[in-house]
Amino acid sequence: MPNVNEFLQFKYVRKEDIRDQIFLLKIKGVTVERFGGDDRLVVYFDRARKGMLLDRDTITSLGKDFGEHTDLWVGAEVEVLVERKFRRDGTSFEGVTVRKPLPKVDGAEAELPF
Repeated sequence: MPNVNEFLQFKYVRKEDIRDQIFLLKIKGVTVERFGGDDRLVVYFDRARKGMLLDRDTITSLGKDFGEHTDLWVGAEVEVLVERKFRRDGTSFEGVTVRKPLPKVDGAEAELPF
């Protein structure tokens, strides 16, 4: 008998794919793809089978971190994770996002800045 999950394959990364994990991935490429009648930026990562649809906030963040031209993003390492986002009306939802990796600090050894 077929498994229903075989018929529910999605082309793009979803929060259910990530769950409580943070993945350190390298950007392989950025394309423009048609989604829901609109042209959207999609980022692809080394080792990942699915691309990630980018929203306005994520595009802005990547642009500030790596440059306005998406070809500058290729090769950059990012953390892919699920985080709470907020709509203009104040309601929140969980969505997949990327961020520049945070520096690792060993709290036992580091001099505290506070």
